[in-house]
Amino acid sequence: MSSCQKDKSETPFQEPKFYYVGYSYSQSYQDADRRALVCIGDSIVRLSPQTRSDAVAIHVYGEDIYTTGFQYSGDTRRVVYWKNAKIKRLGTQYPYNTGTAIFADANNVYVAGTVYETVEGRTVPFQHVWVNDTFLKKWGALSFSGIYDFSPYQGTLYMAGSFGQTATLWTGDTMRSLASNGSEACEVNIVDGDVYVLGWEVVNVETDAVSAWKYREKEERLEKVFSHELGKRIAKMDGVMYGKDYYYVINPNNSTIASVYKNDRLLYDLSGAGNVKAEAIKVYGGKVYVLGHLLEGTSSTPMLWVDGEPNTLFAPEQKIYLHDFFIL
Repeated sequence: MSSCQKDKSETPFQEPKFYYVGYSYSQSYQDADRRALVCIGDSIVRLSPQTRSDAVAIHVYGEDIYTTGFQYSGDTRRVVYWKNAKIKRLGTQYPYNTGTAIFADANNVYVAGTVYETVEGRTVPFQHVWVNDTFLKKWGALSFSGIYDFSPYQGTLYMAGSFGQTATLWTGDTMRSLASNGSEACEVNIVDGDVYVLGWEVVNVETDAVSAWKYREKEERLEKVFSHELGKRIAKMDGVMYGKDYYYVINPNNSTIASVYKNDRLLYDLSGAGNVKAEAIKVYGGKVYVLGHLLEGTSSTPMLWVDGEPNTLFAPEQKIYLHDFFIL
């Protein structure tokens, strides 16, 4: 999830505060036996210490910390969210259910998640949205789908993600495909009343492209406003708008490094002692922050790169894996 940054040009600079979400593990970071946690700086809060669980996305509003993910009950699990470590359970139970995005403002808490349901003898995934713990709407039922970002604006809930491996913008009750099959959207942002979505799409067998689309609500017009072919295929990507610039980090297929870009320019590669897996990117106060890991064997070392410089967040012996972060 992306954080909205205000103009701080007339206020004294303050060191940012960092919030992270993920899980702890016992043996391997790939194991299903994990426990959800949130980290405020280097302080660890165990969200579900006695039950298998994971926290995958975070949003902070004022003094409140909101995270979403899943919690097991036996062999099945439910979409959950935590407000300041107090849990709320949403929807029904199934082995693969999970929260995927969360956002909060002064009046509402928005949660998106994947919930499996049985339809005509088939178990299929639906993308659910809840507002203030109340079910709002669902879309289904295609695999490789998920809602990954929220941006409420003037009474309309804008959401970005993927529906059946196709980058998608939700505008209220309407789904709008942004690209052809083999694409995904990761961020939605409102700038001067226009809706911008950042994501990636397949170009051909040799390369993917990071692209941005603009949707004009009044005209109901969608256009591609940015596209950069990478010359490589993407295994994982996250991106954020800062002003009118696009910052993004990718993990290329079959690579041990991650690469950070601003618009169509490669800023730097991230490497280290082990395979680098980048999870999320933010820009705050003009600095570029990338959350990721150095992976070696069964161990994970959570890292925060600041303008390309590596910082170890937790030692591998602490057995922590982080998915997302928020800067305030």
